[in-house]
Amino acid sequence: MSEIFRADIQKVRRDTLANIIEDESFCQSPQNELIWSSQIKNRLNVNGEIDPETRVRLEIQKIISYWIENNQTSNTPSAISIIELSLRSVVGVKKILSLMEKPLEITNGDDKYIAYFDKVISGSNRLRYERQASKILIVPSEQYVDDELGIDVMEELTPQLFTNTLQTPEDIIDQSPKSQEINEVFQWFKRTNGTKNWILYSKNITEQIKFAKLLVDFSEGKPVEFVIWNCIGFDWFQDIENKFPTCKINSNRDASITLYFKERINEVAKQLSKLGSPRITVLLPTNEAFDDRVWNYNQERQDREQIMDDAVLAVQKGFEDVDFPQNCFFKVMRWDEYVSLKTPETAAEEYSELGEQKLRKSPIFTKILKEAVRSGNSYFTDRFGIKISNEILSERQIRYYGVYAGEGVFFNRLQNELNITTCLINLEEARVPQNEYLGSDGSLCVVTPAQTSEINQFYAWEKKQLNKR
Repeated sequence: MSEIFRADIQKVRRDTLANIIEDESFCQSPQNELIWSSQIKNRLNVNGEIDPETRVRLEIQKIISYWIENNQTSNTPSAISIIELSLRSVVGVKKILSLMEKPLEITNGDDKYIAYFDKVISGSNRLRYERQASKILIVPSEQYVDDELGIDVMEELTPQLFTNTLQTPEDIIDQSPKSQEINEVFQWFKRTNGTKNWILYSKNITEQIKFAKLLVDFSEGKPVEFVIWNCIGFDWFQDIENKFPTCKINSNRDASITLYFKERINEVAKQLSKLGSPRITVLLPTNEAFDDRVWNYNQERQDREQIMDDAVLAVQKGFEDVDFPQNCFFKVMRWDEYVSLKTPETAAEEYSELGEQKLRKSPIFTKILKEAVRSGNSYFTDRFGIKISNEILSERQIRYYGVYAGEGVFFNRLQNELNITTCLINLEEARVPQNEYLGSDGSLCVVTPAQTSEINQFYAWEKKQLNKR
């Protein structure tokens, strides 16, 4: 218990309360919630006229005020344990859980803050407060984003609202006749990654529930698409310093991410084939090869068309020696052809523009733009020694991010209009899937069946391959 609140807590008969907090069997028993609540009320002897939500808000306001006075800043997160907040506000833990099913917006003077659970309460263990909801975080509202950074240094772009629910992934899976097989596949993905980032934004348990439901739907024969991106290559040329460089694309066949991970992709196929007949599509990003708003190409369009076709053939040929399960449909396709197949009335280029529009309308656009410029500077300066003015990068990078957000717009449309759920099998750093997730309004499920060390090994190998050219 922090020193900040120790004086207030001393009003409580600590010996009895400590026994309550530390008694795990007590905390695991839902019927003891009333006893817990009454223990607090009896010891603090608080007038109950103020409603519980107001008492909770007042205590959080006090924390914010203390925090600002002592730290001389309002830009550093603060935290309080749920037990501490319960004692200070004289509101039972169960009631606090109910009040904070969604993050609370707290006003302190002219400033606004968000208070939310650091961890999600769920399932039969939801009353193990000290272990599973140890802290309530308090941050300025403009800083409220999920803090998982994934593999890349990029900050996440989409606020993740933590929803307290009685459901867990296991609850969803257990309802299926194929629960044992589904659970084996679910655990395989989790184990193969081995970190909390195995699902994008997995700190939010609703993302794990979403993946569990996707596997259940897939096992029932409902339409689910599994897609994997295979990057193309770029060579950069700068004639005038600070101006945006020109580029040439290449098939990147000697540094293909999917061919590097082809055995892992086969493992994914084998796992999914236990539940149904998986459709796995490797996509090559033609949206990177034909968007003159974002790239200054040195090649004619017909030359780039040929390079994309050659890249598809090269990747397809690279998978010829992979013994996929008989019930697995595996294909390598251009992104524009995949889009045309699913939504023939909307071209792939239009989705890129829609993605840019979505980013520009985002309430956290300033944060997205700042990160996009930082990322652009790092990419061009550190990797290629090319200097570009921030003014030019600001305009270019938001269009660049919009390309990937547009992919998310497309996947969201598949789900909402065609009832086709998409699962992105991610094998790269986090920037692309984060923008896709943002564009999809959170409907896209992103799983990464590779450890961080394995992905880093790929990038080290890729660098060696590029140096050989």
